[in-house]
Order: sequence, then structure tokens, then C-alpha cells
Amino acid sequence: ELIAAIGAYVKLPWLGRFACCCAAVAGAVRHAEEAWAAVWASLTGGVAPAPLGARAAVRSLLTLDQAHWRSLPGSSGEAPDWRQHGCVLTCSGGTRLILFGGRDGRRFFCDTWACDLASGAWVRVAAHSDARCPSPRCFNSDSGGGRVLRSGEEEWAVLHGGLCAPGYRDSQTWLLGPLSHPPKEWSWLPASPPDHVEGAAPVARFHHTLTLLPRREAAGDDSLALLGGHDRTISPLLDLRLFSLRHASLPRKASGVAAASVSVGWSSSTHVLGPAPSPRAFHSAAHYDHPAAGRGLLLACCGLGPAAGGEEVFAALDDTWAFDLSSGRWLELAARLPHGFARSRAALAVSRDRLLLAGGCRARAAALATYLPLTPGPAFDDVWLLDLRRGLLPSELGLRPAAVSAWERCVLPHERAHRTPHANATAGTLHGGAVVLVLGGHDTFLSPLADEAVDSFGDLADEQA
Repeated sequence: ELIAAIGAYVKLPWLGRFACCCAAVAGAVRHAEEAWAAVWASLTGGVAPAPLGARAAVRSLLTLDQAHWRSLPGSSGEAPDWRQHGCVLTCSGGTRLILFGGRDGRRFFCDTWACDLASGAWVRVAAHSDARCPSPRCFNSDSGGGRVLRSGEEEWAVLHGGLCAPGYRDSQTWLLGPLSHPPKEWSWLPASPPDHVEGAAPVARFHHTLTLLPRREAAGDDSLALLGGHDRTISPLLDLRLFSLRHASLPRKASGVAAASVSVGWSSSTHVLGPAPSPRAFHSAAHYDHPAAGRGLLLACCGLGPAAGGEEVFAALDDTWAFDLSSGRWLELAARLPHGFARSRAALAVSRDRLLLAGGCRARAAALATYLPLTPGPAFDDVWLLDLRRGLLPSELGLRPAAVSAWERCVLPHERAHRTPHANATAGTLHGGAVVLVLGGHDTFLSPLADEAVDSFGDLADEQA
């Protein structure tokens, strides 16, 4: 605009020189944009979004002044009934939403829906396979109920466990897909263990974690890690199970034959050498690729487990562990949260070789823990960081814990006194770890005897969300 304004007053004999100036300015602007693109790449490891341009994208990222919530466009067609505790997943590069199950207070659902996030249009899917779809269930204590796994060029939604309509939990695993096909062609398939695998089905549980382990090669397969939780007797578990579609015989669209099930099961990682974490539930887990060792790790920290000296009493935990997916060994990091900051129900995410822990809650007082063991104590509103590259060092065996590593309290630049403590929040990263998003959670402010604020599974009431 400035050049156009100057050009309007330039005399005719000078236009040649002015054109040379315009070319120089255009070159400078072009090189400046390349410099901003390099800044964006160093921050996020990706390419700046085309509509913004690199300079505007960097400013938006560093200030977050463009971050806002917006409602999905309204849809005039059919849509699912309102519900809570459904399983919600994203697929197709984040352009489509999948919803299964849930309940509305009295009814349990077993319907499946897909939503186009660009248009807001809902469509019911897999309706033709209702005879062999998961039974009605919700996922109020089941780590979201599932994840989306990639196998080669295809995506499949994997659903596990849940609270079934009669009031019990099972350990069934179901697949929905292939998600690369139009939603109307999706179908549910039960995952059945191969004939030669014994005891492949995990114990029915709740308050566990389901962690996506991304594939390391473009043609590989994602995996799903199930860790810990409470069994039906409300006893904490430790066993780690892994699920992958690597050896599954998935149906292909060209076959024209509807498969009755998929022969694939959960592999057990319970027979490991060396030390291992104590049984726990309400813990936090995340995936991390160690850049120096080139190994994938499952990180687990905190939670609620047996107190020292008494298995009948639960205590909040302060330890941090890493499971080496290559060697099958558990590694205990030297880092422990300071005294008084042990917690459960915390949000966890990996950002740029750092482990971020947010919120959570203390255990109940010892006098109340004997008859209210799962009721949460006061909530935290803090954020902690752990340097994973310093805490885990390369060795001949792959990785070893550093002798010294510590959690550091993260002092936010604009802390407010009225910030609400939160437990059960969700944490994730955006733009390659340059931004961490912490969403929602529960307020655990209770009177000492307010056991009616939690249900029989120790979950907080919806009014506290």
C-alpha cells in the first residue's frame, strides 16, 4: 500500500528507477518471509499455515491472541441425542469426529456417529452392524474408552472396556473402520485373541490409562498401551498390556466379504526383569521418543496406590517411571515430587523433551482413607516440568536413569489468585510441543464427610466439572 501511494506521485521519467526500488523491496519482503518461515520451523518443526503466512503465524503462536473456542456449524439433519461419558475420537487428520455410546442419566447408548468438523454435519455409521456392535456402555472412568490406531495406510478406531448397562465392566476390545473409507462403509469388528495365545484378554478394570504409542516408520503400526487401574474388587493393578494391528488380518474393501471378527489380542509385558512400579490407579501416562537413544518410552508417574506398611490404605504417589519399549525394562527416574506434593488424577504431557505435570489432588487424610479410600483430597493448581534428556541417559543397554534429576516448579508469567485448582484435567500439545493445552477437570473442594460427591467408583460428580 505504501509503494502504491508513492507511485501515484512519481513523475514519469522516474518510473524506471522506481521499478528497480520495487523489485528490491519485493526481494527483501520475500527473504523476510523466508526468515519467519525458518523461525516457525524451529519452533514447531513444521510448515506455517498458508492462510496466515509465517510472520503472522509466529506472532499468533507466541501471543496466542488468535486462540479461541468456536461452536461447530449447526446441522439441519439428524444428530445424536445429548449424552455424557461417551467415547469421542478424531480421525482423518483431525477433520472428523467419532462418537460412540455414553448415557443420558438413565439410558445407556450403543449408537455410533461421525461428524464432519468443517460442516458440522452428523451421520450415523455402522447402523447395519448393530447385531454385532459393542453393547450399550459409557466411559466415565476408562481413559476415554479408546484411541485411533494407524496400520499402514489405514486407520481403525479401537474401543476397550467401559461400564456396561447392567452396571458391570468388561474387557472386550472392538475395532471400527476402516476409517479411510466413507463413514457409511464403516463397521464394527470384535477383536478375538489368536488361538495360540492364552490369557490375552486384560482383566476388566477402570481408572487405568490408555496411551497411544505412535509408529516410528511411515509404513508401520501404532500401538496402544493399557496400564494399571482398579479391578472389580477395587484393588490396584500394575500389569501393562500392548495392542497393535501389526499381525491382524484386517478385512479389505475389495474382498466383498464381511468379516465376523479380527484375530488380534493384547500382548502381556508383565514378565519383566528388574524393579517395577507399585500397583496403582488414577495415575498419569504419556509417550516419549528419546532422541539420543532412538527408543520409544511409556512414561508413568504419580497415582493412588497401597501405602507403605498397609495394603488396605491408599496413598498418593510421587514417583516417575519409564518403560523401555525396546528392552521391556522399567526404569525408575531419580526425580520425585517434593514432600507434600504427591498426587493422583494429574494431567501429563510431553513437550520438547520435557515432561509437564499439571494439577491433580492429594490423597484423603489418613483418618478418612480407611472408609473413603477413593475420595479425592484437596486439588493442586500447580505445573511442574521434568527434563527427560537429563533424567534418562544413553547407555550400552539403551537407557539408564541419571543419578540426579528433579522436578522444577513452573512459575507462570501471569498467575492469578482466583485460578481454580483442578483434577482429572486433560493435557495435550500443539505445534510440535510449542504449545501445551490443559483443558477442564474437576473441583475437588469437599467437606470432610461429603462422600456423596463421588460415586461408588470414586469418580467426582458432574456438577464439579
